[in-house]
Amino acid sequence: MARAEALRTPRLPRCQRSCTYKTWTGLACLAALGLLLLGAARALANRGARTLVHGLIVLGVLLALIGIIQKATFTGKIYGIWQPLYSGSSFGPFVNKNHFAGWMLMALPLALGDFCARVARGLRGVKPGWRHRVVWFSSPEAN
Repeated sequence: MARAEALRTPRLPRCQRSCTYKTWTGLACLAALGLLLLGAARALANRGARTLVHGLIVLGVLLALIGIIQKATFTGKIYGIWQPLYSGSSFGPFVNKNHFAGWMLMALPLALGDFCARVARGLRGVKPGWRHRVVWFSSPEAN
């Protein structure tokens, strides 16, 4: 009798038996993330990372402009259409202004790095020394 009980499948807790839909949901999310990774790798290989950076910079500028315009004309609704579930200080398309700040803090280094790369590329033919660099910044080539 003891041997038969030892060979029997152990009884699983209720959550491990009845939550298989969560497993399938997790696997579907993992597959979607894998497809996103493959698509992003292919797009970056074809167009380069510079295109992605420029797109994110443009998106950041648009978000900032939308936020500034919405701040001046704020009626309590996002884009003047949607009422947020929780009242707070929304800014742009974000319900919480800290989410906007976090997005900008992630996009700002991209813009700064792109600017530094452009300056470094333009300074290749400039003679060494501060005077020549300052003169280059005021020249049409720097614009």
